Amino acid sequence: MHSPDSTRRFSDRVENYVRYRPTYPEGVLKVLRQETGLSSEDAIAVGIFYIITGIFGATVGSLFAALPAELILAIAGLALLGTIGKGLAVALVDKKDREAALITFLVTASGMALFGIGSAFWGLAAGVLSTAITRLSVFSRLS
Repeated sequence: MHSPDSTRRFSDRVENYVRYRPTYPEGVLKVLRQETGLSSEDAIAVGIFYIITGIFGATVGSLFAALPAELILAIAGLALLGTIGKGLAVALVDKKDREAALITFLVTASGMALFGIGSAFWGLAAGVLSTAITRLSVFSRLS
């Protein structure tokens, strides 16, 4: 069975959307403003940024396509340093799981592949194994 054109299929639902969800609930907006400190002017600035990004997106994409792959990987790695650092800081806070978290990270970051299975799996497996050994070990009772 062929579904009708989306302009006809959803046209009767637009009125319901406008009637029942004209805006976000005021309580949600209040919490967002308090927690983030953002204002309506900030939202407008972000909107303008997205419009400019949309206009020049193809140009930026072409620029990145012209750059060597190694440079793109280096830029991506630098961009992720903050995220990786924060993730490691949170993962290493709990003393009893510190070793397992570090082993998981290191094995995953190594990029090793065994039997055609990537490092994400082996990192998870190493972390689970490390946690099991640490928690079942006699040494964990001594610390």
